[in-house]
Amino acid sequence: MNTPVVLILYKRIDAIVQHMEILRQVQPEKLYLVGDAAKTGDAETAKLVQQVREKAQDVIWPCQVTTIFAEENMGCDRRIISGLDEVFQQEEAAIILEDDCIPDVTFFRYCDEMLATYRDNPDVFYVSGNHLCPWQQETSSYIFSRRGDTWGWATWANRWQQMSTNFEKEWNSIKSQRLLQQQMGTSAGEAYIRELEHYKNQSIIPWDYQWHARCLAYGKKVIVPGVNLVSNIGFDGAATHTAEAPGGVSMERFAMEFPMTPPATENVNRKYDRARQREIFQVSLWTRIKRRIRRIGKI
Repeated sequence: MNTPVVLILYKRIDAIVQHMEILRQVQPEKLYLVGDAAKTGDAETAKLVQQVREKAQDVIWPCQVTTIFAEENMGCDRRIISGLDEVFQQEEAAIILEDDCIPDVTFFRYCDEMLATYRDNPDVFYVSGNHLCPWQQETSSYIFSRRGDTWGWATWANRWQQMSTNFEKEWNSIKSQRLLQQQMGTSAGEAYIRELEHYKNQSIIPWDYQWHARCLAYGKKVIVPGVNLVSNIGFDGAATHTAEAPGGVSMERFAMEFPMTPPATENVNRKYDRARQREIFQVSLWTRIKRRIRRIGKI
């Protein structure tokens, strides 16, 4: 497979064993390993981090492996942003997985084909591997959404490079122009602003919130598969990103069938977006804030 794969590591040795077995089947020509370091004085985590790094570099197929390892703890969000910055300085596109996101093997071909098909369509921001509403059966192999998820995803360098180095300045512009209210509706847009403002005031704006805010504010689209292709196994006490699953979400993964059937139009699938928001993510602001505080405390 020609498209580079980025694997974001930390301390989940069992997950890395699963990833390496799946990647052995896919055999990407390039593999980027992005890893944070343990906090100073945490010898137990430092040992796990080293074991994970060694296992991830044990590649048994012809592959160019590039390591982007921090020597000191950066924190999850800084590490992911800076690591992907480095990747996209060298690559036009990439498939990205965090260590607790385990894909079906067909996820890679799906991403590869979507990256090729929509490369020159600037309205498409990224390719998600997640379909979180299994009760909603799709008639096509993928749909278009305003609110995708990044538990296994892919994008292009020219999209990622829109991540501003001065998010606070860009965020102020988004608010003053009321871009989120225009795209999401007044109530949902203002709720999203309140949530992000809370994180901004604590200087802990998660990387994915920055990414999703840009996608939403500028009216971009996300490709969502017709079935869920990636399982997030990180809903536990060892999680860096997610200490508990959003209400109602099923992370069972399935295989994509090929050849894929495109949707009849490139219009956003409002039915999916409404179901995703209503059934899964429509929880109180305080509940979401508590989840993020727990996450930050584990970094």
